[in-house]
Formats: sequence, C-alpha cells, structure tokens
Amino acid sequence: MDADGKMSRAMRQKVPLPITPWMKFLNTGRLRKADSLPTGKNFYSFDPTRIPSKGTYEMGVKLAKELIEGYKQRHGTYPDKLTFNLWGVETIRHEGVMDSQIMYLMGIRPKWDERGKVVGVEAIPRKELGRARIDITIIPSGLYRDLFSNLIALLDKAVSLAKEQAEEDNILRQNVARTKKMLIEKGLSEDKAERLASVRLFTVPSGAYGTNLEKVIPLSNTWENEKQVADVYFMRMSHLYGQGFWGEKVQHTENKTHNTEDISLTLFKNALSGTKIVIHSRSGNVYATLDNDDFFQYLGGTAMAIRAVDGKTPEVYITNMSNPKIPKQETLEKFMGREMRARYLNPEWIKAMMKEEYAGARFIDRVVEHLWGWQVTVPEAVDAAKWNEMYETYVLDRNGLNIKEAFRKSKNMFAYQSILARMLETVRKNYWKPDKKVTETLAKEYAETVKDIGLACCDHTCNNPLLAKFTSSVLMSVPGLKNQVHGFMKALDMIKNPQTESNLITHHSSPVTRRSIAPDGKGKKVEGYEMQNITASGASSAPIPYLFFIGFLIFIGLIALGWRRKAGSDIF
Repeated sequence: MDADGKMSRAMRQKVPLPITPWMKFLNTGRLRKADSLPTGKNFYSFDPTRIPSKGTYEMGVKLAKELIEGYKQRHGTYPDKLTFNLWGVETIRHEGVMDSQIMYLMGIRPKWDERGKVVGVEAIPRKELGRARIDITIIPSGLYRDLFSNLIALLDKAVSLAKEQAEEDNILRQNVARTKKMLIEKGLSEDKAERLASVRLFTVPSGAYGTNLEKVIPLSNTWENEKQVADVYFMRMSHLYGQGFWGEKVQHTENKTHNTEDISLTLFKNALSGTKIVIHSRSGNVYATLDNDDFFQYLGGTAMAIRAVDGKTPEVYITNMSNPKIPKQETLEKFMGREMRARYLNPEWIKAMMKEEYAGARFIDRVVEHLWGWQVTVPEAVDAAKWNEMYETYVLDRNGLNIKEAFRKSKNMFAYQSILARMLETVRKNYWKPDKKVTETLAKEYAETVKDIGLACCDHTCNNPLLAKFTSSVLMSVPGLKNQVHGFMKALDMIKNPQTESNLITHHSSPVTRRSIAPDGKGKKVEGYEMQNITASGASSAPIPYLFFIGFLIFIGLIALGWRRKAGSDIF
C-alpha cells in the first residue's frame, strides 16, 4: 500500500476482489440452491424446514398419480394400501419427493409461509382429490429418523389429518377404526387404543440402524425357511413413531390369561397386511440394487415381511429419479435387469473392475451375494435367467475374458470361490434349479479351488456343513469327479481341525528347532534354538495395574480437593 493506506494500482490488478469469481459462478446457473443456509457456520446442505418445496411437492403428486393410475390399469381399481421406505441420504438428494408422494396419496398437502418454510398440512377436499384417501405405512431408516425428525412429525400430522376426514370411502379412517376396536377388545383404554391404531411410522429403536438382514441372510445354513428371516425383520423394525411415540415397544398383559403380547409387533403386521405396492427410491447412479446390501434389507425386507403376513409378495416398485428430468416409476425387475446388463454382465465393465485387482474381485463377489439377498427377500424379481447369466459370465466365461485367471492375478481367488459357493448354496436351497450339468460344473470348480487355495471360510463355505455335504454328493454322483471328493473333504477337515496341520508342521520342523544328532550318524551336532514355555507369575511380572490403581486414587483425591474448594467459594 502507499503512504495514504490505499491499495496501489498494481496490487489491485494482481488481486481481484473475492466477489468477482463468486458472481461469475452465480451467472453460470449451476448453484443448486441459492437460498441455502450460509456455509462455514453449520453442517446443513439445505434448510430441512423447507422440505418439501412447492415444486418438489408437485413432482411428488405427478409420480404418485403415475403409480396409482398404473395400478388401476393393471387391476381395474386404485390400491387401498401402500408401504413406503424412506432414507436420509435419498431425501437429501430428492428433497422430499417421496414424502410428497405419501402426503398426496393420503389426500394431504403441506402449508408454506411466505418464505417457503413448511408450517403445517392441510387436507385436499375429497371432490378435488377425485378418489379415496389411501392408507400408507411408512418405514424410515434410522438415519432418516435422525436427520429429518421434522419430516417424521410432518408425516405424522398428515396421518392424523387424513384420519379425521369423515368420508365414507376414507380407507385410512376405516382401518384405524378397525384396529382401535381390536385393541379395546384386548383391554386397552380407548384413548391409548386410538393413538396406537393411528401409528403409521415403524422402524428401528432410537439410536439403532439397519434391519440386521444383512447378517442373517448370508448365514443360509442357519435357517430353513424365510419365516425365520422375516421374524428378524419384524422384531427389529416394529418400533413405533408418531402419535406421541418415539421408538417405543408397547407390551400388554391380558387380565384373564395373563399372557403378554407385543402390541407393537401386532400393529406393525396389521399395518403391512394388505399392502398392494411397496416403494423405495433411487436418486442417482452412484448406487443401484446389487452393489450394496442396504437396498435389499429395506425394500426387499419389507416385501418379504408382507409376504410372511399375507402369503404373497406385493408389487415392488422404485421411484427412479436418477435422471431428474424424467423421473418415473419402475418395477424392481426392470430396474435390476437394466443394472445387470449395463454393469455386471457387460464385458467392458468386468474388464475395468478386474483392473482394480483384489478390490475389483471382491466387489464382484459382493454383487453375487446381494443377488442372493434379493433372491431370499423378493424371489419373484430374481428368476433363473439372472442366475444363469451370472453363471455363464463368471464361470463359463462366455465373454472370453479368461475370468478365472483374472481372479487369480488379482490375488483374490477366494472371491471366485465365494461366488461358486453362493451359486451352489442357491441350488442346494432350491431357489435356483438349473440343469444337472450346471450343478456338476459348479461343484467341480468349487472343489478344485478348495484343493488349490484352501477354503475362504466366509459365511457359506467352511461354516456351512450342509453345503459341504451337498457338494460331496454331487461330486460322488459323477464318475469323473469322484476322485475330487477326498481332496475336498481333506481341505475341509484341515479347517475344522487346525491342530492336525499344526502337529504336522511341528513334527517336520523339529530337527531345526532343537539340538539333535544329525542323521548322518557321525555324531555332529546341529546348532539351533530350543523353544521353551516360560510362565510369568508373581506381582513383579505385572507391575502396571498396581501403578495404575495408585495413580487413579491420587486422581480421585485431587478431584475431591478441588470440589471442596469450589464448594467453599460458592458460599459467597
């Protein structure tokens, strides 16, 4: 600067004002949300009290109409009950499109103030709505519950308002009245029965996340039928939200029988029963249906739970907003089929993934595992053709990619073995019924990898004796494969009884681990180290706990002294 404190002309030319590039950016039109909260002062990507905006709500209305009009074309009538999954990250992306669908289907719309903030809800008149209000069950994720508690409250208000509309064809009102009567007959008070019957939001308990299906489904030898899997979902997800509840489980003991009933579970099953369509969303191309286990946990788990209650799977749809210019409703089968062809069956995708070596091989293994997750939860969406194509791509190598050698070069042959084992397990449990030749090829490849590299010991290999027995029986049934049974069972035994292998190693290594006479008989000694067991005992072997204890007592004494001094000063 010059003597007057002014910036020199040269300095001004070299250092442009900060506002200049910012204004240039604004002029590009690439700013996502111009009225977002100031950055640097908070962790919000946008103001959640403005979800949904008027434009977002209109998009939700359009998609909801597409959903129910499509159902009417297929079945001749509108659906009377639907179930929605809501995710936190998805809501950040679509900014409330799914929530808007839910409200419109119930015949409710938000109210906004002059600044665009959502301040409540209002009922759409029956004449304007042009149809009956639909009963909606809502299953948010744990993250959605934490990030958007305001939306949970908003949706709960929407349920209450829709229930209050005294219309002859109000399906939600009818279902609440029916459930309320059932609860009163069980001995609950009228007020509590009304609140419980009106609950439409169910998910994991406060502070918990995930359905736990990702832990149960891979352990396919621990359950015999899907009801056992569905029970895990029911117990995990049947916590109440809304109507004055926040993650509670409600128990009730009948006076006559003294039997205790899980009312929350009863309400959850009752709310799911009769669902015609279950819906989730996808708002980008980063994740799809088979590259993660969360999607089948929620969308698949919900469909499986409804099947466990009603005996049949509802229609399963995805609100596809990956291209925000043309959002649309798609069946799970269509969405998953396109994903498989674009990625996992595409030779260019496979070659690019295998360049990632170990991680790429592991990713492909995960894709097959997630296909199994969908197989269990929504078997209608995973037909034999999908398994056949995965088999032809990754076992028969129909694209000529030398796929087995690619797994070997990636130093992750265990991933290849895991894929083979999962396909065999799918056959064993009768979800996939391929030709006999396919099963024999899978068993042969699996046994060969076990002989070459041992067992991966994932959830469905060495921890699955039923699969080992099934594989052995397949190998024994084919004359040319009988000789592989011994090697396969030996490798399995080595995993089950590692002491056998340990003893073998110790026996062969004994000449170099202790002094002994050399085998040439000339009396020469071989020098080495002798391993001995030394057991430490006495207080001197571990002085640290005593020092820690003494230090802890001193620390407590200092705190007490400081507290007494502070207490004395507070008197004044």
